[in-house]
Amino acid sequence: MKQRLHFLGYIFMVSLTLSALSSNADPKPHTIDWLADVLSTLSDYEFGDPETWKPEFIEVMQTIYRKTDTQSKAAAMMADFLGSDASAEAKNAVMPNYYTLVSLDSTDAANEEPDAAGFASPLVVRVAELNAQFRKSRQPVAFIKQKLKTETDELRPHVIRLVRGLPDSFRKGDSFFEIEGLSAHNKAQLLKLLAARKDPSVHRVAKQFAQGEDPALRIAALEAFQSIGRAKDVPFLIEVAVSGTEREKSLAQNALYRMPGRDVDRALTSLVITDQLEAQLEAIKAIEKRYTPSAARNLLTIASKPIDAQLPAIRALSLVAPLTTLDNVIDTLAMADSSKVRKELETAIYRIAFRHGENSRASAIIRDRMNSTENGSVRESLTAILQKLETFRNGG
Repeated sequence: MKQRLHFLGYIFMVSLTLSALSSNADPKPHTIDWLADVLSTLSDYEFGDPETWKPEFIEVMQTIYRKTDTQSKAAAMMADFLGSDASAEAKNAVMPNYYTLVSLDSTDAANEEPDAAGFASPLVVRVAELNAQFRKSRQPVAFIKQKLKTETDELRPHVIRLVRGLPDSFRKGDSFFEIEGLSAHNKAQLLKLLAARKDPSVHRVAKQFAQGEDPALRIAALEAFQSIGRAKDVPFLIEVAVSGTEREKSLAQNALYRMPGRDVDRALTSLVITDQLEAQLEAIKAIEKRYTPSAARNLLTIASKPIDAQLPAIRALSLVAPLTTLDNVIDTLAMADSSKVRKELETAIYRIAFRHGENSRASAIIRDRMNSTENGSVRESLTAILQKLETFRNGG
């Protein structure tokens, strides 16, 4: 009885708490309140009682399956219910729905929506059983490998999803790909989940898939590089960004923008001065997206040359150049041989100074160069830039 009272008290407190939360904390708190009310009614249900709770329970569960933002809270509430002293019949009504929420992601819920109030589809029941067996297993890696070998094609994606429950210390995910009989879809799903765990062992697998013939595996590998890519992958990803399919180009670019590490920044910076224009442009674009101040020197080299990459390099400078390179950018302005290049450099100087707006050093550098230059067009450009900065700072 004490456990039941404790559970009902918890339900009441959850309802009050959720009601007090802002809409930003939970976009649909009424759904959780509704589930709390239904579970409160269900907690008193005994075998043979009228099933007055069932229509409302079915309706609230259907709502939760549609509205994925409520599922984690609903699962936590149902777990507490299963730990209470409610009757076995009441728990049996809740259990399949609980296991569905913790075992299936939103895609599965859309493709295989269970019947609420305990009347789960055969697949949902099997997934629930699989999940329960995995939780009890003392050798989770061996459990997954065995199930991948023996389960049906229908259930194998759900086996693969168990990878998310492996200990954080597990870093030998490449061994899963040695299992025979996995489809390309299975391998792509495995790679996605293992890359999300940042498992370094699957880098070799991703590189192999990315260079292979299967388009689904190439896509999965390019997505994985965002998490597990390395500096040595930069030239390959640049190549894909230049010559791959539209989807592959987009994924390769995203990997270049998101792969962590200063060694990746250095690899991209070295490609800024390559003589291959398309690769050069992709490297400059990645440097912009990653905000790589260390690339400023190489960008300045390109910005001072009348070549096709000159304007993109100047635009990148405006976004990433540190204040210490402002003098060098002004030197490049003095050497500009066209009005178009001069205009881009003026914009770059303004943006560099603007980005360091709290630092009076930026304006001082521009003012000193304006006063010392003998180049009339440079003096005119720097005067206009200073006026624009001062107008902005004065609220104009």
